[in-house]
Amino acid sequence: MRRPSSLLLFQTLFFTLIFLTYPQERVIKDSLGETFEISSPPRKIVSLSPAITEILYFIGAGEKVIAVTRYCDFPEEAKKKEKIGGIIDIDLEKILKIKPDIVFATRGNPLEVIERMKSFGLKVFAIEMERSVEDIFEGMKKIAMVTGNWEKSKGKILELERRVKKIEKKVERRKNKPKTFLKLGSEGLWTCGKKTFINDIILKAGCKNISDFKEGWFEINIEALISNNPDMIIVLSKNEKDFYSKRKFLLSIPCISTINAVKENNIFYLNSDIVERPGPRIVEAIEKIYKISNELIKENEDL
Repeated sequence: MRRPSSLLLFQTLFFTLIFLTYPQERVIKDSLGETFEISSPPRKIVSLSPAITEILYFIGAGEKVIAVTRYCDFPEEAKKKEKIGGIIDIDLEKILKIKPDIVFATRGNPLEVIERMKSFGLKVFAIEMERSVEDIFEGMKKIAMVTGNWEKSKGKILELERRVKKIEKKVERRKNKPKTFLKLGSEGLWTCGKKTFINDIILKAGCKNISDFKEGWFEINIEALISNNPDMIIVLSKNEKDFYSKRKFLLSIPCISTINAVKENNIFYLNSDIVERPGPRIVEAIEKIYKISNELIKENEDL
């Protein structure tokens, strides 16, 4: 009779502890240090971020969402919700009128608007999920707990973590980590450096981010792009038509033909929403980048 491995025993104990610990948490701090006591779950929720909206639907709290931003377009049901402006130009008057039990905010929302909402007596839970994939999972767990949906969604969240761990384990065996340039969906050569969740996505997919010489989000200069000589370029785009337009822009850059990614035609399309939104679909992004890079280095690993 085979004995269970120590790794299996550790994983079982780890996930058991998570399952037991999280529901016992009655007080949670948000990313601004505000303390929230969990009593009765909110019935009316406003989301100020497309990523948070996706998370709310993923954890089964979509029916509680009464209003979102005009950028909240996934899942399809979110498009039908009342709109309270954008991520920055938030319609505070409308939010006050619909009287939500809680408002979920994120880093992109102006701090002064968040403080004004609080001054009017609104309960605002701010989530910071910009630095790593782990931050995103932690944010998802907190949102699930605050909304009273932890029991319903914990299995789904832990499954996302399992999928990421599976890729990371495969990546450990990888000898070659393709140098990667990821062009964000905005115009120009905007990309991401260290201390961003997209940099973490690239690393977890088994690649080397050529833009990690700086922190945060920035526009790389042409000289740095060419001198770092990426093996592959990922172009985030809304759709394939948008991708071909952005690809044409890239290929028009002087001397761009000298880098390996262009020589070998290793320029790839990824939907910008699954990468740029810190929500449940970032796991899909990690898996897709892993597969692309895997084919590139011809290691024939199956996901």
